[in-house]
Amino acid sequence: MKPGYLTNGLVLLALFLLEAPLVQGQKLSLKQCYEVAQELSPVSKQKLYYASIAHLRDKNASKLNYPSLQLNGLSSYQSDVFSLPFSAPNMENPEIPKDRYQLALSLNQRIYDGNQVKRTRDAALAEAKVNEQQVAVTLYQIKEVINHLFLGALIIQENEKILDTLKVTLTKQLNEVESRVRNGVLLASNANILKKEILTTEQQLIEVRNNKKALLQMLAGWIEKEIPSTTLLETPILEPISSEALVINRPEMMLFKFQAQRIEADQSLLAIKNYPKISAFVNGGISRPNPYNFFRTDLSGYYLAGFKLQWNFLDWGRNKNDLKVLDLQKKL
Repeated sequence: MKPGYLTNGLVLLALFLLEAPLVQGQKLSLKQCYEVAQELSPVSKQKLYYASIAHLRDKNASKLNYPSLQLNGLSSYQSDVFSLPFSAPNMENPEIPKDRYQLALSLNQRIYDGNQVKRTRDAALAEAKVNEQQVAVTLYQIKEVINHLFLGALIIQENEKILDTLKVTLTKQLNEVESRVRNGVLLASNANILKKEILTTEQQLIEVRNNKKALLQMLAGWIEKEIPSTTLLETPILEPISSEALVINRPEMMLFKFQAQRIEADQSLLAIKNYPKISAFVNGGISRPNPYNFFRTDLSGYYLAGFKLQWNFLDWGRNKNDLKVLDLQKKL
């Protein structure tokens, strides 16, 4: 489509829109194209997938403080075992077997972890918002493509109406001039001028119809529906511009906001990475020999219970540098 058609269409649209004859056939609106193209896009299906991923991650994060239960089994043979370097009189030293069999159950319960559960869930929620908004950005880009195709075809449609009206007017004038030429009132050159204008108009009609057909074919690909050349494209209704409409409200702006919130959530989660963590544990089972009493060589039970403290207080500044990286990403 040539730039001239776009300019002429905008200028002449208001002058001839009411007088130009309507194209007969079905109607198609810009809103319909939006809805169908976005619904058919594979990107729209990603919303469901991202929602499912976010739900599963939230469920996993909510269970971080649940007690963990682990069953361990062990069967081994070793080359040497502990033995006393002396022999007591009238007493036989127990012989520790070299083969070992053990079945143990371990129970661990977090007591304090720096509120990791809430921060992990916040990070998962922030990630879900970013993914969902990324889909919205992609779908908005589809709207921009539909805008280009639909409005381009709409302007050509109005140009076609104008040229049709012009051709009808020129044909009527030609008939009158030819009648006067036959009566000797006008010269034949006057009729030739009108014939040339009609021919030029017909050539322009062929060109605009080909351009419209090409745009409609591309638009049909987006909505997966054939659009006949007789389809009437409805002119969108423009609403009055308000002060709110002047504010940039593209989905990319909201995406930037959610990305910043996700980084903040990651910073909050990373900040507690080196916090001390306290948990309670119980380990118990049966073993031969007993792991806490080597002199018991029969299959016997055992257990160990207590509290465990983990504190990585020296990481050579790695966590601090990771926080700086996140801060730089937020500024980006």
